[in-house]
Amino acid sequence: MFPRGKVILLLTFWVWVSASALFSESPTKPAPSFSDPTAVLTHVTLRGTHGVYVAPFATLTATNPYTIAIGDDSDVQDNALVSTTSPANTVTGTGVAYGSIELGAKTILAHGATVLGGQTAKGGTTIGVYGKCPGETDEKAGAGAGCPSFVGFNSIVDGATIQKDVFVGHLVYVDRGAVIPSGYKVPNGAWVKAGEEMNSIVPITCAERVFMDEVVHVNVEFAEGYNELAEHGYNVAGINLNPKTDFNHNLQFEPNLARIPTVDPAFPNRIIGAVTMGNTLQQLAGVMGNQVALRADEGYPFTVGPIMQMDNNFTLHALEYTSVTLGVSGIYGSHSLVHGGEGNGDRSSTKTGDFFTLGERTVFFRSTISGANSSVGNYSLVQDSVYTGDAETIGNCQIEVGNKATPLVWKDKLPPATCSN
Repeated sequence: MFPRGKVILLLTFWVWVSASALFSESPTKPAPSFSDPTAVLTHVTLRGTHGVYVAPFATLTATNPYTIAIGDDSDVQDNALVSTTSPANTVTGTGVAYGSIELGAKTILAHGATVLGGQTAKGGTTIGVYGKCPGETDEKAGAGAGCPSFVGFNSIVDGATIQKDVFVGHLVYVDRGAVIPSGYKVPNGAWVKAGEEMNSIVPITCAERVFMDEVVHVNVEFAEGYNELAEHGYNVAGINLNPKTDFNHNLQFEPNLARIPTVDPAFPNRIIGAVTMGNTLQQLAGVMGNQVALRADEGYPFTVGPIMQMDNNFTLHALEYTSVTLGVSGIYGSHSLVHGGEGNGDRSSTKTGDFFTLGERTVFFRSTISGANSSVGNYSLVQDSVYTGDAETIGNCQIEVGNKATPLVWKDKLPPATCSN
């Protein structure tokens, strides 16, 4: 028991220390930025940015005098392309174009997305720079920390303006000079032309805004987590561990090839985390192309039967807490994508059967095709769909959402043979 005077002195000291700690507390340190060693940045720098994540095999190319700028908390995902040069299109007769590109804070370029430079009313291609966030008035637009804008899987933004608070769906083409205003969504497979924007867009939903916020959070964690792994450089190369994050319960996993836990930093492709494959390391060298990213660092586990062919720039990923199962002898076309997600309450709903074929630049998202010998053609999207029969066939240039099919609207920009069935 303390004498009364000493108790008062002790309490006074405790209050002084507590108050001092409270008022001297520094603000949260912003996350560092991180670019995967396989990403190619030409005349582009992340210096001075915070929370930016550039994923495996992303390519960002700025050609003098044009520039590419990236805002904080943005991400450029696997096999995405950002280039200040927009090539000519021999099908439509459109010539080459050039222009700078600015990605505002919290810009999301999803797997396989393409952003090309061009001349716009604002000077160059911009995403998430102009416009306003939810709750802002026109007079106060731009104040605060900003809000996300999203460009979906294998979509193309070609010399256009995407304002803040915009959701561009999957396999979309936003053409030169088009402007997507804040608060709008571009549906999957749409073709947005300058001067005709309102014919192709719909109001954004609260669910899509929540989704974008979650994507930003996840990728800022990736920037931080991969930086921690990079303290030991071999951990961010080849076949390797996933970073520790709150959405994988701070667990790390080694990939497993033909029942053998495998870490190989010298492997040219990226296989990350809880990926179990039926092929041996030696077999993968013969059936896997270049710039392939199998990344179980968010959703996991991935179970991939022995593959027959996995072409260049294939990507496999999943939303947090979801898994993917791919059957034996699958064939996956160049720049195609399989992405897991929760369907009808089932976090393991992304599945394919044996001898499955996925076409060039096709997206398979949050869906099941469980029968054997099924296929999806080129430049198609399968989302939130379930097929259980054998030999199911979805043709070229089809947008299949909820088992309902519509054509890819911008197929006339592609060579005719691409979309023939």
